[in-house]
Amino acid sequence: ILIYGHCIQNKFNHAFALVNRMAEFGCFPDNITYNTILDALCKKGQLTKVRDVLQEMKNAGLVPNKNTYNILVHGYCRLKWLKEASVVIDLMTKDGMLPDVWTYNTLVKGLCDEGKIDEAIRVRDEMESLKLIPDVVTYNTLIDGCFKWRGSTEGFRLLEEMKSRGGVEPNAVTHNIMVKWFGKEGKINEASDAV
Repeated sequence: ILIYGHCIQNKFNHAFALVNRMAEFGCFPDNITYNTILDALCKKGQLTKVRDVLQEMKNAGLVPNKNTYNILVHGYCRLKWLKEASVVIDLMTKDGMLPDVWTYNTLVKGLCDEGKIDEAIRVRDEMESLKLIPDVVTYNTLIDGCFKWRGSTEGFRLLEEMKSRGGVEPNAVTHNIMVKWFGKEGKINEASDAV
């Protein structure tokens, strides 16, 4: 908790000093300790320090876990470093950890935010090839990205695809996306029907 407190106050030197003093108190840093610091660094946009923390983590005999990788993917996507996010997913796989739906949804969102819809759809297809079922978040992200960058035709096609899949139902977010884009297109009656 103290390390987290230092991190949210942007006092990373204090957080690291505390990590170095943990042995004095009979405890040792673990994945949660390092993931806390990594998450804060990523949220503060200080990804240049991430490599040092990862190295320190490995020097302590710890191996990055799925949470570690997801933190990194999310951090890179927030900064629009999409190639680096993809590299982390590749490393994750090489280290024997399969990315989960959350990992892929994070990358899909990063790609959609940048207008890279074809790449986002390829990532969705990659999920399916790994037997990961795209969920409502995957589809909502793709639908919103299509409306933003491609127009309504492709967005509606994805909405119909989502509805035709077993187990993936539109939710309140889906309806909000539809209302938003109908409103932007001046289709007020359709926006009312979407609610």
